[in-house]
Amino acid sequence: MRLSHPLSPPPKKRHTLKWLLICTLSGQLLWVSKAYSGRTHDFAIFEELFAHLSFKKYRIHVDTGFIGIKNFIDWQ
Repeated sequence: MRLSHPLSPPPKKRHTLKWLLICTLSGQLLWVSKAYSGRTHDFAIFEELFAHLSFKKYRIHVDTGFIGIKNFIDWQ
């Protein structure tokens, strides 16, 4: 077994959790999802929670973890 240096960061992708957040452009937090495993893709969480909703009236800002969202949402 290889021991890491005492000042090295812990191994990544272990025991992580993630949440989806909805906030205003000014940063006011409006909603927080339940916690999901760190292995769950961001877009999979989005689909599970919001597949039944229309986003025509809203502006959506997402990061690169949401690959495929343009095909899912009607942007016009």
